[in-house]
Amino acid sequence: SCPCGSGKKYKHCCSYEKIKQEVDQLIESSQVSLDVDLKAVLAIDDPSLDDAKKHLIQTPSSLYTSKDFHVLGVQLNMSGFQELSIKFLNKSLDKDSKNYGAWLDLAAILNHSGQSEKSLECIDKVPEGFKRKTIIKANTLKNLVGLEKVTHLYEKAVREEPDFHLPYINLALANKLGSETSNYWVNLGFKNIPGDAELGFQWARQKFFRKEYEELV
Repeated sequence: SCPCGSGKKYKHCCSYEKIKQEVDQLIESSQVSLDVDLKAVLAIDDPSLDDAKKHLIQTPSSLYTSKDFHVLGVQLNMSGFQELSIKFLNKSLDKDSKNYGAWLDLAAILNHSGQSEKSLECIDKVPEGFKRKTIIKANTLKNLVGLEKVTHLYEKAVREEPDFHLPYINLALANKLGSETSNYWVNLGFKNIPGDAELGFQWARQKFFRKEYEELV
């Protein structure tokens, strides 16, 4: 707990107030030059961005790298600031157009925000075989043409990354609940990733629907 006696955790109390003061001083300082987007990040009243703010304070803006902007973009998206997230991922790519992870993160965010066509343009910048390209492309095309028409991509994603749960779940959902095909993908996923909660739920759902109650006990 915070030593001030408030009863709150330190990072949500005096730690945050200290950072906020540093941020205010930084914005007002004539010794640093920040663009409007960076100032917008520093002005956000959200403890989940404390680490990102500290980094901005401690690093001269002229030394920001593609990775810095990439990480910040992802953090902003996780904290619910989607529009700013997209701006910083684009800043990352302005510094390094071969930051393929940033292209894919930008594609995923654009797809989630309903901009699937733009998402595909980002995906096309990424070479084949780069981790998660196939699954992100499948998710984007699913929104454009429907799940049933992209099962081949989810199958490819399983081959490329058998320990990632999402392709199995989509392949199961692409088929009728309780069908042999749906059951096959859930069982395979649950076998390959036994501790995954989402696959565990789908596995139990399949067993219940197929009346295979003895396996649920």
